[in-house]
Amino acid sequence: MNPERNLVLSSSNKIYLHGEASIGKTSLACQRLQYLLSDSTTADQGILVLVPQRSHATIYQNVVASINSPHNFDLSILTMSSLVRRTVDLFWPLISNISGFYRPYEPPSFLTLETSQYYMGRIVDPLLAKGYFSTVSLSRNRLLGQLVDNLNKAAIIGFPHTEICDRLSEAWVGKDSQKRVYEDAQEAINAFRSFCLQNNLVDYSLQVELFKEMLWQNPLCKNYLTQLYKHLIYDNAEEDPPYVHDFVADLWEDLQSALVIQDDYAGYHSFLGADPNSATRFKSMAQETIHLENTNDFAQQKRNLANIFIDFSKPVEFKVEDIHAFISPANQRARFYPEMLQQIAESIRTKIEDGVSPGEIVILSPFLSDATIFTLKTELSKHNISLRALRPSSSLNDDPIIQTLLFFSIICHPEWEIPIDPYRITSTIAYALSSFDLIRSHLITQEISPKLPVQLPTFENLSENVQSRFSDEQQAQWNTTMAWINANLSVYPLDIFFSKLFGELLSQPGFAFHQDLESGSSTAQLINSFKKFRHAFGYQLDIDQEEMAKEFIKSVQSGLLAATFVPDEQDDDENSVLITPVMSFLGLNKIVDYQYWLNVGSSGWYERLEQPLTHPIVLSRHWQRGRKWTAEDDLAFSKQTLEKYIRGLFNRCRKEIFLGLSDYSETGQEEKGLLLLHYQALIRRALRNKEDD
Repeated sequence: MNPERNLVLSSSNKIYLHGEASIGKTSLACQRLQYLLSDSTTADQGILVLVPQRSHATIYQNVVASINSPHNFDLSILTMSSLVRRTVDLFWPLISNISGFYRPYEPPSFLTLETSQYYMGRIVDPLLAKGYFSTVSLSRNRLLGQLVDNLNKAAIIGFPHTEICDRLSEAWVGKDSQKRVYEDAQEAINAFRSFCLQNNLVDYSLQVELFKEMLWQNPLCKNYLTQLYKHLIYDNAEEDPPYVHDFVADLWEDLQSALVIQDDYAGYHSFLGADPNSATRFKSMAQETIHLENTNDFAQQKRNLANIFIDFSKPVEFKVEDIHAFISPANQRARFYPEMLQQIAESIRTKIEDGVSPGEIVILSPFLSDATIFTLKTELSKHNISLRALRPSSSLNDDPIIQTLLFFSIICHPEWEIPIDPYRITSTIAYALSSFDLIRSHLITQEISPKLPVQLPTFENLSENVQSRFSDEQQAQWNTTMAWINANLSVYPLDIFFSKLFGELLSQPGFAFHQDLESGSSTAQLINSFKKFRHAFGYQLDIDQEEMAKEFIKSVQSGLLAATFVPDEQDDDENSVLITPVMSFLGLNKIVDYQYWLNVGSSGWYERLEQPLTHPIVLSRHWQRGRKWTAEDDLAFSKQTLEKYIRGLFNRCRKEIFLGLSDYSETGQEEKGLLLLHYQALIRRALRNKEDD
């Protein structure tokens, strides 16, 4: 590997580097960046490090921080989305008067995914009242998300957003009523785009279109970018949509050096537009192609095991005990799902007692319920083992910490007149005040008037019979809470209120957030989301702080705003076991010693999510227009997805994988999905070979 390493580090050629995950490609790229930053001959030549997700930028930022005296300071570590937004913002005066905006001489407001869904909701709600989407059994938030996703797909793939309905209808083979749903979706999408143009709102799809169709075609902008960047490091190219590959290909001739990195068998985010086939174009464009492969015995055995796991037709040369040395079920198969979770918790306890770091253990599932996380967290806490959950696509309102912040914000802003469910009042008080239990909290809830706004009673206003049920400590804590509430009524802006609530009350001794690091992170998420919401909401519309804050709270309560906050320093706690969905783990570029797979029988490991308003394959560059999407296509897609997951997870495990198997799933169903069938077939073939011997 030394010649290859030297070539990557110091060559001025354009190199295409590919191989399995966790083989060391990104490490080589970091060394390449270090070389460029330290080389005096590149001092006046800009460097662009392009990554598909913000979380992937951290390792490169650490490289920059480790260099004491770099020669080159002209460095950008960006996602393509960030580059596009910066460029549109910088060159806005160049295109604003020719791009269809109603107020071209005013600056734009850039929308996040969350605020895009908020504004889409303003378009869709009147349509829902008229009976649109009546045959669609989706929550409002998922409906809005799929409409926004359609717009984004059109932009990143490269077709007019007005063709979305036609493309989906052409591929549909079912009842004609579904085509009416596509027509409804097209009408909502067209109305949303018109609304954005009228109010100078630039969502992700508009950013991409403005960049591709206007700025990148403008000589002034194109010359600016081609002169700015002379060296390129492009990591995980397979996880980007094809318009990014188009941009890099156009930039190619003006670069003095380039390193494009691609994972084999990846492209996990195809449902978001990732196109690994498009990324392979750089193999023919590069001057050098390097393939990295781990040749040690264990890596080769994992590779062979993955091949026979995936393909039923391949002969099994492994013994059952050899297979179980890397991927194995529990000693005794559980009957019910909770029993299986207890077995996993016990296995993790044993590993940690044997000296394994909690950070080297990850629990994976195609989906994660609150009940699963709570059960495992409870079981592991019995052994003083911390569990850290990572669910990037979960709603902010799913977090009890966020629910507590929302509760106090509603209580402290009676002018909003937002109702709160009595059960929520009881549970939040019991959670937020350490000395309270559900009984004492329920007593207070019973004293609250049903009229709006919701107002908590002071201790003196409770009946004597109720007062006698509280201890002196509980009375003192309630008085402290009510005193803070009365001193902080109607505080604006809302981010200031959240900061005061966290610092002055909830993080104090006796309250839920005291010495709880996770609560600080969740509060930061909420504040960050509000700031983004305010930027898009308050800039364009003539609305006061009160109304804007109320709209934000209602949006979070509805589950609209997703927890997509990425902290400046990635939380990679080596003292905690990580539990996360499979897709999220594969996107972390993280390798661990031990993996635990849950819901092995579930079809969620490979099936597409229910998406009646969109289709990631039909709305892709490789789909032939007019072709029908059939059951055979669905099966082929499922098998391809399962293969990607198996290879990706095998490559990200150093030692052993444990299968969590139970007769009945979390929902009480007997599940026999493809992953379980592949594993059972593998064991049967190994046993058959043993009998033949």
